[in-house]
Amino acid sequence: MRRFYVYIILSRAFFLNGIWMLFLIKKGFSLLEVASLDVVFWSTLIIASVPGGMLTDHIGRKKSLIGASFFVSIAIIIFALSNSLMDILISYILWAAGSSITATAEQAWIYEEVKNHALLQRIPPRILFQDVYGRLQSVGILSLAVSTMIGGYFAQIFSLEIPILLTAIATIIAALWLLTISEKKYTVTKEHQLEKTRIQTHTLSRRQFKSAFRTFLRPQIFLFSIIYMFFLAALFTVSFYSQPWLDSLGLTFTAIGLIQGTTFLVMSGGSLISARVSRFLGSYAVVIIIFITIFLFWGMTTSLSVIAVLFFLLLGVIRGLFIPLADSIVNELIPSSIRATVLSFIHAGQTLMLLSIEFLTAAVIEHFSFQVGFLVLSGIVAVFCGILSLLWLYMQKNFNFNATARHEDLLFRQEE
Repeated sequence: MRRFYVYIILSRAFFLNGIWMLFLIKKGFSLLEVASLDVVFWSTLIIASVPGGMLTDHIGRKKSLIGASFFVSIAIIIFALSNSLMDILISYILWAAGSSITATAEQAWIYEEVKNHALLQRIPPRILFQDVYGRLQSVGILSLAVSTMIGGYFAQIFSLEIPILLTAIATIIAALWLLTISEKKYTVTKEHQLEKTRIQTHTLSRRQFKSAFRTFLRPQIFLFSIIYMFFLAALFTVSFYSQPWLDSLGLTFTAIGLIQGTTFLVMSGGSLISARVSRFLGSYAVVIIIFITIFLFWGMTTSLSVIAVLFFLLLGVIRGLFIPLADSIVNELIPSSIRATVLSFIHAGQTLMLLSIEFLTAAVIEHFSFQVGFLVLSGIVAVFCGILSLLWLYMQKNFNFNATARHEDLLFRQEE
């Protein structure tokens, strides 16, 4: 697992993170036009997510990640050198195609590797995964924070294109580093050896799709996925519009880079302590995090810039806490044989939610203000996450979900 840390550092070195929207705005695009351009990106991501997940389950996580990383690097280079709308559209399509694979392949690969270690140590895979994944997320976010700060500084003293090109270089190096990591086979029991072989060798088929979709529709997975989709979509939307929001406060590129970098630093800290916080809060962890987030969104509507920025930073902590917790819950319920495919359904749904909420927020901001946009996000989280999380908590306390993945895995093999 140690080699994963180097890959995570390189793949999360997004020097462009603090300036990419400003790059488009400087080229003459309005906020609504930027959101419209993103429709192409997110639509491609939605369309490519499930095929990408099925392909990952078919050829293996390592090969998928290497190919996807090269796709993303090419897209970023085109984006940096773009001279027309068509260049940006081509960049977005390639970028989304690569991202549709990396989003699920990374998580599926890490969970299977952690699961093997957990079985050897005779501890529940979910507990070890949340701990390991939280640390990986923390390191990745730290890399993102540092690269965001450096990118903002380079944009200030050189040009907006330099951080974008540096991101492409880091992504290429990350792809090459993956060649040094082996996708190990299970050695715990004969059954687990069969399971790993199954992941790598089953053929792409309609049966695989149906089995994955049926698993996704199981009440406990589907309900939590809805919460997951809306919650992360709302958090990502705030992050998406943070650059022009901070710019509207009269801050320089360097200051914006520093604030966004600080956001990722606190997010890194949140990921690092995610396992400990969730153990302390127990089964109420998801519900408590969601209701705190509703308050933070509302708090960002204040006219006091310092307080609003502070609440924005606290949202970074929440994002860091939530992702390892939510991903550990989801992965525990998914059978290994179709893990990446089921995750791709969730990712496609999350992307659809993000596209819808992002476009709605852009329209609200254009016609009213950033404060009204944040108030709308607070309402969305309250309705679609707060209420549903209470229902999910009730289901969790009254039904046994632990045997789901094992049962679905066996059913899938019997059908084959």
